[in-house]
Amino acid sequence: MCRFSPTLLCQLLLGTLLLGPARAADTVLWYITELQPLHISDGPMAEQGMLDVMLSKVIMPGLPQFKHRVITASVSRSFRDMSDRTDVCHPSTQMTPERSKRYLFSAPTFRYLPVGLIVRSDSVGALAAYSNRKGQVVLAQYLKQPGNQLGVVSNRAYGEALDTLLQQPNVTSSSASTATTNLQRMLLGGRITATLGYSFETAWFELQNPQHEGKLSWLPLQEQPESMLGRVSCSRSEQGQLLIKQLDQLLEQAGTRERLQEIYEQWLDPASRDKIRKIRQGKSR
Repeated sequence: MCRFSPTLLCQLLLGTLLLGPARAADTVLWYITELQPLHISDGPMAEQGMLDVMLSKVIMPGLPQFKHRVITASVSRSFRDMSDRTDVCHPSTQMTPERSKRYLFSAPTFRYLPVGLIVRSDSVGALAAYSNRKGQVVLAQYLKQPGNQLGVVSNRAYGEALDTLLQQPNVTSSSASTATTNLQRMLLGGRITATLGYSFETAWFELQNPQHEGKLSWLPLQEQPESMLGRVSCSRSEQGQLLIKQLDQLLEQAGTRERLQEIYEQWLDPASRDKIRKIRQGKSR
């Protein structure tokens, strides 16, 4: 009938047949490690972790041309699959020269404080003996004192500058799935004198244990940069390249980076929040 009645409807139907079916949206697999409060997979705060919210409130809605799935995976599996597959991304990865050869990275998404030294608040004054003029603790000097017992998470990469210092007899490791929380409990119990972690990890601990609010403090380390930049990483593939390109365009839109930064800073204690804001102000001058 269309052959003898060239109406607009017939023309549209013929055009659809000639062009074929529309290409299905590419699916992106977002791998996130179960490291609270970055990713919270269960409980009353499920899907409200820092990276959970960055994805659900900013990145996913800003990239509607893709389908999105979130997968909880270990760090090693995340990097392995990002190398072996073409559709894997991670919402926040530290970019290094070696990783840049294997994965694709976006423009910076937010600025954050690096791993620091977490101690009991009532022992902060004693740390002056191991600190430089900027108030940064010199971890190498701290570990020279046998009485200082440092707790770390087994198989966790703290960065080359710190990892080389951790082969000491006064370094204790925990391999439990709740290792970070266990170490902070050991710290409060006097079994260790300090642990390594991000400032938001103390905020999460206090949120889960309000009776210990204000009992832990985060201190910067001389061996670490003043701040670091988060970036999305993806498989080095055509799909990964497309997502990174469109994400970078999203990041250039007014308010995108500000919203991601705000989500990060919501997880900081007041002192850490003030510190990162002062650093950002200095970087923008």
